[in-house]
Formats: sequence, structure tokens, C-alpha cells
Amino acid sequence: MLIERDRYLDDSANWHISLALQSRSLKMHSLLTALTIEERRAVSDVLARALNDVIAILHEKLATTESSSQSCRRSPSMRPDPPASSIGRCPRRARAKCSCAWRAPACVAPT
Repeated sequence: MLIERDRYLDDSANWHISLALQSRSLKMHSLLTALTIEERRAVSDVLARALNDVIAILHEKLATTESSSQSCRRSPSMRPDPPASSIGRCPRRARAKCSCAWRAPACVAPT
């Protein structure tokens, strides 16, 4: 059995997320299917509130990521891997102290 809630972070289909409660054994499946309509609604409400909390965290991260993408100073975990054909050619060459993953000669970590 599966009880699932879906949300979008914005009005586009680019940021779609789901939170699901799924039975993984026969006994759990039996327990979940034995829930009354009111109990299923209560479980669904708990999942919806949890998903709202997750969405709030993701909105903060998205805002931080979007603002950091305006500058080249991303954290190492957020840096994209450059395409193999573009290694050594930073698209942001205008920035003398770029810290992006391209690592072209003009693209070095700031000191």
C-alpha cells in the first residue's frame, strides 16, 4: 500500500517532489490497508505537514542556490562538473578570481 503526497516548489513542473509512506512487507501492508478512512486521512495529514516542512527547507536552499549561481562563488558541493569538451574554458572568464569548477587559468579559487 502507498500513501503519497506531491508538491511543486513553484508554478513550473521543474521542481516536483513526493513524500510517500509505502508498505515494505506483507504484515505492514495488512496493517496499512486495515486503517479506517479517518485513520488514513490522519496519516495523510501528517505526511502533508511533513512535506510542508521539507518544502520550507527546500525553498530556503533554492533561494540560496539561485543567489549563489549569480556569482561564481559556489560551495564545492554545488559546483557543476564542466563538460569534458569545455575543460579549461570558463564561461565566466570575465571574473578574474572565479572559483567555479572550470579551473581555467583565469578561473582560480579566490585567496
